[in-house]
Amino acid sequence: MGLKYVILDNLGMFGTNDGFIIFPAFEEHKSVANKYGGIEHVISAGFVSITHDCKQDSFVAHCYGKSQSLHIGSRELDSRIITFYFNNQNE
Repeated sequence: MGLKYVILDNLGMFGTNDGFIIFPAFEEHKSVANKYGGIEHVISAGFVSITHDCKQDSFVAHCYGKSQSLHIGSRELDSRIITFYFNNQNE
């Protein structure tokens, strides 16, 4: 099953207002954004794959594509944001 994500400016993660939500591909970006404050808070959206590098014991997120329902795409920065979050959960 594929995964989608949205990055919003109102979730309060990372000591800022920004944050992200990852959800199953059968959900629409627009409907998820509306559950978390509305589409006006969306910074970027697309698809995400998350893999685990066993040698380095770390996660790697790859964000790509764009949301058809929101008409907004992923950014290179999105992959770094999600990767950072997954790799720093135990600190």
